[in-house]
Amino acid sequence: MEYTIIVEHDPATGLFCGQCEQLPEAISQGATESELMDNIREAIELVLEDRRDALRQQYRNRPVHHRTPVVPLHNDIAEPTARNICKQLGIPPVKYN
Repeated sequence: MEYTIIVEHDPATGLFCGQCEQLPEAISQGATESELMDNIREAIELVLEDRRDALRQQYRNRPVHHRTPVVPLHNDIAEPTARNICKQLGIPPVKYN
């Protein structure tokens, strides 16, 4: 991805200062424009790494919604269905009252 870097020269200090337009947290400086660009690349990498870590942490800490399956009680199942289930599972037939 390409980033736009806003570069300013500070005559008082002689330093070049830069900030990434797309990642405002990425700010750096250098004695030369070349040094500034090396430093701003590193600042961008650090910002992106920090954002990735924050997303990973957010993903790890997200709530997990467990759904408990609803299993009907044996007396909620119609007798023919219960007999069929017991037969398939190899369970001896149960007599209902």
